[in-house]
Amino acid sequence: MQVNVIYECKKTKVKLKAGSTISKAISALDANSQTVIIKLNGKIAHEKSKLKEGDKVELIGIIYGG
Repeated sequence: MQVNVIYECKKTKVKLKAGSTISKAISALDANSQTVIIKLNGKIAHEKSKLKEGDKVELIGIIYGG
């Protein structure tokens, strides 16, 4: 299956096995799930959420500091 992922202002198509979770997509991009907010099809999601063909995942980097 293929999902669309937006990470660091780049749109990428990621190929995953059917029934994969957002966590697998994050790993495929070498991103860190601890430093991003995850949106699945426009709604906040958890990294354990299952994906289906054509889903849109957005990984929004958390900016922190003093």
